[in-house]
Amino acid sequence: MEEKRERIVFLDLLRITAIFAMVFLHIFAGDFLGKDSGWRTASPHTAAWQIFNVYDCLMRFCVPVFCMISGILFLDPDRDVPMKKLFSKNIRRIVLAFVFWSPVYAVLGVLLRGERLGLQTVIDTVKRTVFGHYHLWFLLMLLGFYLVVPLLRRITADKRLTEYFLILAFVFTFLQNALLLIAPLKNLIDIQAGKMSLYMVTGFVGYFVLGSYLYRYPPRTAVRHGIYLLGILSFVGTAAAAGVISFFSGKPNDELYGYLLPNTLCEATAVYLFFAAHFGKRTFSPRATARITTLSSCCFGIYLVHDLVNMLLRRLGITAAAFLPALSVPVLAAAVFATSFGITCLLRKMPLFRKYLM
Repeated sequence: MEEKRERIVFLDLLRITAIFAMVFLHIFAGDFLGKDSGWRTASPHTAAWQIFNVYDCLMRFCVPVFCMISGILFLDPDRDVPMKKLFSKNIRRIVLAFVFWSPVYAVLGVLLRGERLGLQTVIDTVKRTVFGHYHLWFLLMLLGFYLVVPLLRRITADKRLTEYFLILAFVFTFLQNALLLIAPLKNLIDIQAGKMSLYMVTGFVGYFVLGSYLYRYPPRTAVRHGIYLLGILSFVGTAAAAGVISFFSGKPNDELYGYLLPNTLCEATAVYLFFAAHFGKRTFSPRATARITTLSSCCFGIYLVHDLVNMLLRRLGITAAAFLPALSVPVLAAAVFATSFGITCLLRKMPLFRKYLM
């Protein structure tokens, strides 16, 4: 019988923090028909929008950190990840979750919006089911990660090869995306980079590999502190620049919020290193560990159901813009997080949900 490995508690804490950040972000910048997104509908000339802007920049680490955690777990050379288990457990779980939750969101969306039943509504519902609710894209990204895990494990087994991969990922994802924001360079870079077709090192896979690398080869204290500084400067600089650009253009601008930009990379890396340094070697009591483990095990379920709670609240007229945004966003985020945790706990009591759907 395979020995059960000791839990990495700091990764549980990091996962809990990241899912709360995602819930927090979706309170005011979700996609309930767009018109119910406070970030999209508020004027950049108002204090409310500028508060949304600061909160948005602060929470952008969530998705990259999730990718890094997955990379740590699936690219660990000491952990056996046979292809049979990868397909029969991990990939199957992602596919089943998408197949179940996508139509749930599509149908409940119709009911909550009060749409009249007709041919067009049926067509729109089928489309929403096929393409998925706005936040379910993350499942498809995970599916892509899992499919290439056997290949990436060969790369990450060698430190220098991993570093070479990360350099390519930085240049052809993060740096390239930053340069694409410069209008005169956009067409040139799009065309020339497209001809190179280096798709293997583009997208979120860089975070996936980076997580594994930072876990296996933690940076020196001075380097870590330097990354902390870059993370703070990235947050402050992004919030200030996005606020100024949006203010003078008169409409919300999200170009600097991208997950695949150097500023978000710095922020996410700083958050990961902070948790690894401050909680990685800390000893927790059995009771605290059990509570952390329980909450961490529900994070996937919280991710899946939290926007159902958001949709219901917005239908009831309870939004981030209902009262002072500086207070409404954290209060609603805490309420949605707690409610989603409760729903997940209830659903996980059913074997079907616990084993296959969350």
